[in-house]
Amino acid sequence: MSALLNRLEKEAIHELGHTFGLRHCSDPDCVMKYSVGLACADRKFSFFCPACRELVLWHFQADLSVQVEGNAPKKG
Repeated sequence: MSALLNRLEKEAIHELGHTFGLRHCSDPDCVMKYSVGLACADRKFSFFCPACRELVLWHFQADLSVQVEGNAPKKG
């Protein structure tokens, strides 16, 4: 994969992590680590560290349980 596509993939996953409730991570290999430049962006992986992965799963489960219980916010 080209460097540009690799960076785009990481940035997209990073921003989706924010939409799932994640903040920046201190793990230098985690996709949620704040990148201060291309070297930092290139160093990290394109996936969540174990702690961030657990948070994403927790958010998904919490959202699903609200929807299953019928307590989801009404649209419109």
